[in-house]
Amino acid sequence: MKKILPILTLLAFMQMTAFADAGYTNATAAKINLQTTNGVDNYLDAAGFNGSNQGTFSNTSYLHLKAAEAWVFKNNGSDVTGGNFNYRVYKQGSTPGSFNFFTFNWQEENTSGGTTFQRWGNYGVDINLLATVNSPGTWVFECYWSAPTNGVNCANPIFLSNGGSNYSFSITADASFPVELSLFKIASVSDEKPSLHWRTASELDNSHFEVERSADARRWKVIGEVAGNGTSFDENNYYFTDEKPMNGTNYYRLKQVDFDGDFEYSKVVSIVVGRGLAGSVAVSPNPASDLVSIQLPASDGSYQATLFDLTGKRWLDATLVSNSLSITHLPKGVYLLVLRDENGQQLLQERLVKQ
Repeated sequence: MKKILPILTLLAFMQMTAFADAGYTNATAAKINLQTTNGVDNYLDAAGFNGSNQGTFSNTSYLHLKAAEAWVFKNNGSDVTGGNFNYRVYKQGSTPGSFNFFTFNWQEENTSGGTTFQRWGNYGVDINLLATVNSPGTWVFECYWSAPTNGVNCANPIFLSNGGSNYSFSITADASFPVELSLFKIASVSDEKPSLHWRTASELDNSHFEVERSADARRWKVIGEVAGNGTSFDENNYYFTDEKPMNGTNYYRLKQVDFDGDFEYSKVVSIVVGRGLAGSVAVSPNPASDLVSIQLPASDGSYQATLFDLTGKRWLDATLVSNSLSITHLPKGVYLLVLRDENGQQLLQERLVKQ
């Protein structure tokens, strides 16, 4: 059975005088249904939840937006023609993304004191607000109401927002969300010693990182350890140099370990060391989904990259531009990357996984 938000009484509206323009009534007549446990309704109005913290959540918690509604008043019979609820979720301190929205349906109409009031709402949505939460810290739910009008007696559209800054509440993501690793790459190669660089956007109970190396991306060996910053919501940069890399392809990954022993692995990056090159060639990330960065030996010449699948079919033949290679258009799978210099000398032959 469809859940319906309680119908607001018109007692408060009856005390209002007629309005010059159509528009939303006020922040207490704009509500959402926020379920923090599956099936348990929490009806919150904008005036009540604005600026609040709704609690601490784990990566297995339930936090769903199940409905939204608002009352509008009208100056004539055709001012308000619909309604929308606009929302977004983002980490505090980060750049907010664009707003998502869903539309309202007309629910009911009443007239009091010469002013007509309508309730618009949508009670059939089911939006997981934790779907984009991927790291510990404070996350913001921001929203506003909007409605198209016929534009006769008011601007089109009309809005209900908190003085232009919108309504919002925060939630706290706990330690079950992983350390947010925003960068992991091979930064440089000096004397054929690869230097790794990684960056975290936030950390919670982060004990340390173990640096692992492999010759085949299957069997791994710990070659170093770098201390973490415990709990931090600031950006932190880390560096590690492999003093004794293997001749040929070296694969690297990070094992991030919490104080309680929980751990998580990073993506894998790789680099070719030695083989008589005037410098080394690094390929990252690997696996990759869209863009591959290839660090090349110092040279004024050009380089040609060719990709084959495991049947020998040629999928790509391109001159490298800005030391990057786009594989966005390729199907997922395993490829062989062959890199040659302008004289045709082969510098690299390595497996590349498109994911």
